[in-house]
Amino acid sequence: MVLGVHGTASLGFSKNLKSIDKMEQAVVLSTTIFHPQGGGQPSDKGFLQDGESRFVVNGLYVDGGVVYHLGSFVAGKPFQVDTQVVLQIDPQVRSLNARLHSAGHLLDVAVRNLQLPWAPKKGYHFPAGPYVEYEGEVARESIPLLVPRLQEEMDGLSEREEAVRVDYVQEGVNAEKLVRVV
Repeated sequence: MVLGVHGTASLGFSKNLKSIDKMEQAVVLSTTIFHPQGGGQPSDKGFLQDGESRFVVNGLYVDGGVVYHLGSFVAGKPFQVDTQVVLQIDPQVRSLNARLHSAGHLLDVAVRNLQLPWAPKKGYHFPAGPYVEYEGEVARESIPLLVPRLQEEMDGLSEREEAVRVDYVQEGVNAEKLVRVV
């Protein structure tokens, strides 16, 4: 259900977003299936629809626990408050984002399995150059040997049909920043 439609230029957070188009609008819903950017993974894309009105979602922003669907109306008029809308995620974007994010976790498991002295610090799971940053030391001469070992370990992990477990660690964590351990 639509709770509000706002011009992004009028929202206080818009000055914090470098890529936001001041002509975009932000739709706030009572609930959403869209995944906002977080954990190194980009936002979902897709659309919201109500009869003749269609809103293309180009990104999401979370501010104070409120999820803003950023985009523009490409058909019809802006939604009215309390309107029921259909939410449709772009399945290709969601699938690619999920695969890249999972690959980062798979790399973490491979590093751990090979007992490398590295601690994961940052994941960037965007299509344009995904990577995981680690903290730790490695001798420059051993790098050419590590790459094939890591690739072999990751290949082996991806070929196994093991169950994936997701744990939510909530103790002492801000409710808006739940930690997910995979």
